[in-house]
Amino acid sequence: MKDENIATPEVTLTYTGSNGEKLSVDYKNATIGDNMYLSALLYDETGQLINYAKVVNTRNSGSGKAEIPLYNLPAGNYRIRFFCEEINDGIQPDYASEPSREFAIKSSGMFKTLNDLPKLAGNSSTTVLYDGKRWAKLSDTRLLMVDTLGVKSWSDAVSCGKNYASGITDTFESKIKKSSALLTAEEANMLAQSARCFGKYWWLSTNNNSRVPYGVSGMGEIVTMRNRSTSETRPALTLGNTDDIWFLSAVHGAKSAAPGRLVVAHESGREWKITYKDKTLPAPIFSGPLTLDAAGNSKWSNPNDERIAALIGADGADAKGYMLLRDKNGGENGEILLNGVTGENVYIHTEIIAPGYDR
Repeated sequence: MKDENIATPEVTLTYTGSNGEKLSVDYKNATIGDNMYLSALLYDETGQLINYAKVVNTRNSGSGKAEIPLYNLPAGNYRIRFFCEEINDGIQPDYASEPSREFAIKSSGMFKTLNDLPKLAGNSSTTVLYDGKRWAKLSDTRLLMVDTLGVKSWSDAVSCGKNYASGITDTFESKIKKSSALLTAEEANMLAQSARCFGKYWWLSTNNNSRVPYGVSGMGEIVTMRNRSTSETRPALTLGNTDDIWFLSAVHGAKSAAPGRLVVAHESGREWKITYKDKTLPAPIFSGPLTLDAAGNSKWSNPNDERIAALIGADGADAKGYMLLRDKNGGENGEILLNGVTGENVYIHTEIIAPGYDR
């Protein structure tokens, strides 16, 4: 019930987290009391109420900050309103204020493209896990390693930069057509000094093939290298065929659920992993129609006995969710169970999970 004696809260919202996956709520003028709460109502784009939640107890203070995670919201646009309420036990009614104004919010979903990731920002960078190493984004096609390889000499650093790609032996690697090299002093100069700080000196190349080694100091300054025994090397990776990148998924949590569990969340961390489209992998073969209700099922066979997964709602980075249907070595024939999936498109594919990248 509405109670005019309960004040309408004043609320300000900001997105937080490495990818905007949390909503920071600054509130004031909330009513104080033992059973008093700041609560929220969530609506979809059409205005239909889809969720309710108590945000914070306002027993001791009518102002402060709270946080609402957006991980479990499928990608899309939403509306949210806040109100103060007194929650009573038993059959006693609850009492609430007039709601706040309506706020428009957006959930970015669980998958990304390279274009979605922020550029290199030093030690706080969002990174792409590739070949077991972490890389920060320089551009939509170029990455800089932010893990160390422990290479100490100038000649070894240059060699490592030129030949890094040849050290990856996966047969799909030739189709990606990537190359790598050390950053030049000119390229490094284009980065903000704060983005060049990684705690140790690291090598740069030169455009004129001179033997004068340049490097980046621990303070982010570009200097001439003179016997820096603590130096590292940081190759830059050029992804030559980005059209083959299907999507980026969170390293932790996005693909680790048990078979049959619909995942719509991405991690709150900063590590992402590339999934490539590989047309050399055989598609799953189905016998019988695929039904898309809560207990949907279909017979399938998989001649290569690989992992079978599905994107829910859309193909690629616009997908609302992910479901592992069967892990590797699960037998050649079985039944797909699309629990919790209703009225959505389903894109089923064979998938290989590898340390370097997925495909």
